[in-house]
Amino acid sequence: MPLDENIIKAKCIDYLLSRHTNELDDYVLVNELKFADGKRRADLVEVNGSMNVYEIKSDLDNLEKLHDQIIDYKGTFDTVTIVTTLKHLNNIKKHTPNNVGVILVDENCIKEVRSPVTYKKFDSFFLASFLELETINLLLKELKVSGRSKLTITEKRKYVSKYLPSEELRGLAINSIKKNYKKQFDGFYNNRGALTLPDDISLFWHGNIIAA
Repeated sequence: MPLDENIIKAKCIDYLLSRHTNELDDYVLVNELKFADGKRRADLVEVNGSMNVYEIKSDLDNLEKLHDQIIDYKGTFDTVTIVTTLKHLNNIKKHTPNNVGVILVDENCIKEVRSPVTYKKFDSFFLASFLELETINLLLKELKVSGRSKLTITEKRKYVSKYLPSEELRGLAINSIKKNYKKQFDGFYNNRGALTLPDDISLFWHGNIIAA
């Protein structure tokens, strides 16, 4: 039986939660988080003191877009991990950088095959895309940008990303994601059963609260 995305995602959610049971007060897991100015979606993103992305490649997926996805992921998140099946395992290990993690899922278990390495060369514009409009407007005011009320949200993000250090933007992005998704995550966690089921994914929150 082929493993589809929801089966893999359910197993991955439980795997990630099992690694953070003692730190859930400062932990958020987001499903389908928009990033890159709303042009991309990340399958799963966990946020605590860092931002870690998990891209799912099921038996029903191909790997055509994976190279470009990894480039954008590396510009946005601290670590990148591909969660996949035996069907794609060898190709992913062979054709992805060694600093990209790999997790293998089958019907009976889930295990880490390659650990991710933290990546620190962030794209400031991608980080700014996580910030709420209110925060961006305050930053523009502090930067004394004239005519800011006439700028589009994308233009505002470009200004912020140009003048603020990426590490500062990263901290603001982490705080913004926690603020916007912590309540939804806690609700999901407290109402799920002992294990996440594939049918639960349709009830799972989607990362589309922050304005694109």
